[in-house]
Amino acid sequence: MPPLLGKEGSVQSSCPTIYTTNTTAGKTLATQCQASVTAGKYIATTNAGTLTDCPSGSYCAGATINYGATGGSTLCSTLGGGLYSQSATGSDAASDCYAEVAGGKYISAKTAGSLTNCEAGYKCPAGNVFWDSIGNRAACSGANEYQDQTSQTTCKSVTGGYYKVSNTELQNCGAGYWCANGTRTACATGQTTVGYGHGADEANDCGRILHIGNYSVYARQNKVTTPSINIKMPNDEMFYISLSPTNHSVSRLHLAYGGNQYTVYDDSLEYGERNFDTNAQIQ
Repeated sequence: MPPLLGKEGSVQSSCPTIYTTNTTAGKTLATQCQASVTAGKYIATTNAGTLTDCPSGSYCAGATINYGATGGSTLCSTLGGGLYSQSATGSDAASDCYAEVAGGKYISAKTAGSLTNCEAGYKCPAGNVFWDSIGNRAACSGANEYQDQTSQTTCKSVTGGYYKVSNTELQNCGAGYWCANGTRTACATGQTTVGYGHGADEANDCGRILHIGNYSVYARQNKVTTPSINIKMPNDEMFYISLSPTNHSVSRLHLAYGGNQYTVYDDSLEYGERNFDTNAQIQ
C-alpha cells in the first residue's frame, strides 16, 4: 500500500502513484511524497504519473523527486566548456554525452569551449567524442606515416625514394641509398643510385656509373628493358643500361641493334639533377 498522508481533518490520503519512496509516517502534504526516478528516466511534467525516457541532449543519472516538481535530467551542454552537448534518448550518465567533432579538428581539453585545428604531424578524423575522452587526435606513427599539413583527417604515406625525418618532414633518399616504406637503406659498397636517390625504392635501384669519355651513364642492378647494355663486372656482378626504341632525344648515345635504333637513357634524366655542363650525364 502507498504510504499514507497524515489526517487532514477526518481525511486520510495515499501518496500519488509512483511517489511512494518516502515512507516516513506523518506527512501532511502531497509534496512530501517522493518518486525514485531510475537512471535513464526523468519526470517531464508536474504531477506526472509515469516516468519518461531521458531526452536527447541530456543525461539522467537517477534522482528522488518530490510530488509537484519535475526533474531528474541534466543538460549535457553544462559539462566542461559546453562542447559535449549531444546524447541519445535514455542516456543515464554524463559519460553518454558527446561532442560532434568535424574532421581536421579536435578537443584540446574537456574545459575547451571550441574545437582546435589539428596540427601537422597528427591526424584528426571526424567523429563523436564522449565526455570521458578528448578523443580524436592521434600522432602519425611508424616509419611510413607523416603529415606536413594542418587540419587533416589522415596521415600521408611516405612515397618511395623518400624517408621519414619526423612526423612532419620527409627527406630525399640521397645518392647511394634506396628508400621504401619510409626506411632508408644503403646500397652495397661501391654502388650508388641515380638522381640523388629520387625514385630509388628498391635494392635494384642501386647500381654503378659507366664512364664514356667525359660522360657517364647509370647502370642499374636489374634489367628493365630488352634489349639493354649488359655489363659484367670482374666479380661476375651484372649491371644493365636501359635502351629506348622510341625516345631518341633522351640522350646523345644511339645504338643500332637488329636493324633498329636504340637510345641510351638514364633514370636520373627524369629528375634533371645531373647536369650536362658538369659532364655528369649523357645528353
